[in-house]
Amino acid sequence: MTLPVWLFWLMVVVIVLLAALILVRDKGIRGGIAGMFGWVRRKIRIAKIKSQIQKENQKKEELIKKLGKTAWDNGVSAPSIESQLEETRKLAAEEAEALQKLKALDADIQKGRQEWEADKKQADERIAGLESELKPLEDQHKELEKELHGVDKEIKNIEKTKIKTEKDIMKTREHLDMVEADVDLSNIEKEQKRSEALRRIQSFEDEIRAGDESMIALMEKATAVKEKITGIEPRINDLDARIGEAREVFKAQKGQWEESLKRLEENGRSLNVKLVGIRKELDLSHQKTGRQLLENRNEHESLAPVYGEIDAVDAVLAKLQGRLTVDQSENSEA
Repeated sequence: MTLPVWLFWLMVVVIVLLAALILVRDKGIRGGIAGMFGWVRRKIRIAKIKSQIQKENQKKEELIKKLGKTAWDNGVSAPSIESQLEETRKLAAEEAEALQKLKALDADIQKGRQEWEADKKQADERIAGLESELKPLEDQHKELEKELHGVDKEIKNIEKTKIKTEKDIMKTREHLDMVEADVDLSNIEKEQKRSEALRRIQSFEDEIRAGDESMIALMEKATAVKEKITGIEPRINDLDARIGEAREVFKAQKGQWEESLKRLEENGRSLNVKLVGIRKELDLSHQKTGRQLLENRNEHESLAPVYGEIDAVDAVLAKLQGRLTVDQSENSEA
């Protein structure tokens, strides 16, 4: 027989409560637990103190660099820092030279951009002007081509009609021959049919003549339209060529400008990299000067505030170091 689930968990809770009661009543166990928690708390406190000491040391290093830079900025001199100041002078000159080159490079880039914008504007205006001349000619050419196509279509229709009409004439003549050969028809009937056939043939021939006259007029019109097309095509071709040439010139100018800009930007990146390196060396040089001034304190009034800041950090470090020593001693005894 298995126990109900609720009864099982009730027994577990009871056992846990009994164990906790025993631990609370036993002084030795309580002391051990308290000691363990105290050790953990000290470890955490020691870690925090070490972190604070690290931050204060970093702050002190920055102040030492500030001390050296303040001495440089205010022209402080002393035998102990003279050799280091000479190195700083050299680096400062290199920094000034790099900054001057960067300034000149920026000026070249700006000048190049202005020249490129002027060239681009001029090229755009030239191409736009040529295109404005070309468009009406292209529109006219398109209309003439459309007109010529319409004329050609009319001529073909007339030619088709003429072929059909000639076939009708031929059929009518064949019919007339049959009438003439028909012995069963009286002379009056033949005359009637002959007259009717001849009238039809005459009508067909009139249609053909009218069609020929219309075709002549259309062919003359087509010739006139072709002459107009022939007259404007050289102008269109010339403008197309000039536009293409202008675009090629613009493309070449753009390529030259982009290549020039690329070189200038590469030079700028190189100078910036060099400048970053020089400034790192300058910071290091100020750091060295500051350490020497910290070892051999200088009475120059500009340095007094920085010395005060460093002394304040040293005081904080001394307190933190004392607390660290106490906690480490207590932890080792525990």
